[in-house]
Amino acid sequence: MSWKLRVLISALLLSPAVALGLGLGEIRLNSALNEPFSAEIDLVAATPEELGSLEANLASNEVFSRYGLDRPSFLGSLEFTVGQGQDGRSVLLVRSRDAISEPFVSFLIDVSWPRGRLLREYTVLLDPPAMLSAAESPAAAGTLCTMWTWGARSPSRPRHRRRAHPQALRAQPA
Repeated sequence: MSWKLRVLISALLLSPAVALGLGLGEIRLNSALNEPFSAEIDLVAATPEELGSLEANLASNEVFSRYGLDRPSFLGSLEFTVGQGQDGRSVLLVRSRDAISEPFVSFLIDVSWPRGRLLREYTVLLDPPAMLSAAESPAAAGTLCTMWTWGARSPSRPRHRRRAHPQALRAQPA
């Protein structure tokens, strides 16, 4: 087998991994009702360069309106930072300064990096601490997520735990 053929085969085998791009995966909830919000969102297929330049924010009021979602004032206390999860993987840490007293929390995350942009909705159910059994953690609470992507690359489809209901939609930027 010639060296050119070997290079071509290697390039074809490696290209799917490169083409996937950065994505947001499942959310793991680490808090309960009437506690400061704490969650981790998996960063899927993120390169070190993308992690270094990644910016994540709560979407603007206009974006919430465009998708027909309410933006309650308590969402303004959410902060997004890139960090390491409990398992050592790269995650987007979502924290709030204040306790959240609403049982359902829906928010849109606007993530951008030099090679793309991603908008994703997450809805989580915050169970009261007394309702959680010793075997069940806040991470087992229900989640609903919707993803909108635009840009040169789109992420791979995320995996979800039980009670998760993903929907993927393509949207054109305004």
